[in-house]
Amino acid sequence: MLELKAKNQSGFLRINDSRVIWAMSIMERHMSAPLSITAIASAVGVNTRQLARLFARNLHDSPSGFYRKLRLWRVNWLLKHSTKSSAEIAAECGFVDGAHLSRRYKEMFGLPPGQDRMCVARTGLGLGGGFPG
Repeated sequence: MLELKAKNQSGFLRINDSRVIWAMSIMERHMSAPLSITAIASAVGVNTRQLARLFARNLHDSPSGFYRKLRLWRVNWLLKHSTKSSAEIAAECGFVDGAHLSRRYKEMFGLPPGQDRMCVARTGLGLGGGFPG
């Protein structure tokens, strides 16, 4: 199951709504070919507006924003723990191409994936990554 860091006293996010947990699980299982938010909402038994409200209440994010971050966290892990190319990682995590991945990765982690990977190779530590918090 997903483990998320958040800004609360325990350091972890508590999600009390099973529909949000179910939606997160669906997203986690469909990273290489991301599903539409409409399809996820339907699978969980709510409409897209209800799902957006549930995510805002429980995760302080939109469903699409959370889905993108989930995929980027996976990219970050793969960069640091595999020898796959950026193109392979992009495809595995549902990004159209390496350029799209690089743009999104830099927005979230502050540096391009190739540069982050070089930092890992050089120091054993990446500059980007981890959970925001």
